[in-house]
Amino acid sequence: MNPPIVQISSLGVISVTGEDASKFLQGQLSCDVENLATHNYCFGLHCNAQGRIIAAFILYKDNERYLIVLPQDNIPNTLANLQRFAVFSKVELNNQSEENIILGAVPNTGVTATPQELSMYARLDLFKDLTLWIGKRQKGGASLEAHTESAAWHEQRLRHGIPLIYHATHAKHLAHRLNYHNSGFISFTKGCYVGQEIIARTHYKATIKHHLHLINIQAEHPVLPGAKCENGAAMLGDIIDAVSIEAGKTLALISCADTAQGFSECIIAGQPAFIQWEKTFQVVD
Repeated sequence: MNPPIVQISSLGVISVTGEDASKFLQGQLSCDVENLATHNYCFGLHCNAQGRIIAAFILYKDNERYLIVLPQDNIPNTLANLQRFAVFSKVELNNQSEENIILGAVPNTGVTATPQELSMYARLDLFKDLTLWIGKRQKGGASLEAHTESAAWHEQRLRHGIPLIYHATHAKHLAHRLNYHNSGFISFTKGCYVGQEIIARTHYKATIKHHLHLINIQAEHPVLPGAKCENGAAMLGDIIDAVSIEAGKTLALISCADTAQGFSECIIAGQPAFIQWEKTFQVVD
C-alpha cells in the first residue's frame, strides 16, 4: 500500500544550471557534488568564509540541472550569496519553488497516491521512514498538490536529528555544533570549498563542547527557530529547528553547551517554558 502523501509547502527549490554548474557547486558546498550521480541526492551545507552555515539542504541531480531543496524563507539569503560567486562561472541560479513541488510521505495524513501519480516525481528515500518526492508541477499530480500539511513530516525529520537553516538562523552557527559532521552533510575527502578551513580545523583539532539535542517544549506560544533559551542572565542554548505538534507543545532541536544541558525550566523568546529532554545527537542515527 502506498503511504499518504502531503505537499511540503515549507520547502522550496533553487535550480542550478549551466556548463559550470557542477564545478561551481563543488567549490561552494560541503558535499561532494562532482561524485553525485544523476537521479541521486545528498545532504549538504553552504557556509560563509567563517564556517557559519548559510543553508542546509538536500541536493538532487536531475539530468542537466541541480535542485537545492531548503526552507522557503531562507531562499533569498542563499540565492543572493551564491550569486555573488556565480558571476565568475557559466552558471544560472533561479528560485524555482513555483515550478516545482515537494511531496512527503506522512502516516495517517494526506491523500493516498497511485504509483502512476508518483512516477512523475523523483523519489528520495532520506531514511527508511522519511521520503521525499520532487519534480515539476504537472496536471496529473493536481490531487497530490491539493493537500498541504508539513508538520508531521517536519516532526519526523527532527526525530532523525536533521535540522535545516532558516532566515532567523542563517550565518549564526557552526556545523559541528549542529551535528552535521555526523549526519552526512560534509565530505571530508573532497577539495576546498567556502568555509572548509574552519570546518576541517574544528573536526580534526577542536574538542566539541556543544551538541544537538531533541527536546519537547511546553509553553503558551509555539517556539520558533532562532529563539534563545535563557535562565536569568545565563544563555542556555539556541533553538535551531522546531515544529508545533499540538497546542502548547513544540518539538525542537536545540544546540547547547554540554555544561548547560539537562535544565527543565527556562525562558524562551520571553515566555516561561518547561523542557523535556529526549535525545542527544553525537553519532549517525
